[in-house]
Amino acid sequence: FSGHKRHHGNNHQGLETPDGIVVEMHGPFEGRTNDQRMLNESGLLARIMQFCYIATIFGPVLFYLFGDRGYVHGHPALQVPFKGAGLTAQKQSYNLVMSRFRQPVEWSFGKIGTLFAFVDFYKNQRLYLQPVASYWQIATLLTNCHSCFYGNQTSAYFGVPTPEVEDYVK
Repeated sequence: FSGHKRHHGNNHQGLETPDGIVVEMHGPFEGRTNDQRMLNESGLLARIMQFCYIATIFGPVLFYLFGDRGYVHGHPALQVPFKGAGLTAQKQSYNLVMSRFRQPVEWSFGKIGTLFAFVDFYKNQRLYLQPVASYWQIATLLTNCHSCFYGNQTSAYFGVPTPEVEDYVK
């Protein structure tokens, strides 16, 4: 049960790249599971540190994940907004810039629900009677294929082309 959404369900944690492709989908987690716990259990940050920390002649380069307020500060690969009242102008500016990077992830989850509305219609989903989590993951895969064919809002926003569907499914 999710107290925030006021119904029973599953949570998934997705990782999207600037081309609008959801490259990882972790879950299902119980609906009450918070974002930080899903992140810890997925092992995603360890993989980012292992595979996305690149040594260059200019020094090390680390690719960052951008998260919402559901995550905590403290990991070098995770950027999250500052919380609380009385933030300095610099922290408020940082939060504004960061929100422009985080919002496109919501577009992908919205696109999944738009193209495959049955995965977002909780009255039709029967936990333990249907493979509800598999439906969501398959809908994500097919949405990625749709994005390869027709593009998506995220890739247009960042100016990054989506891959060809043949490259994606490999």
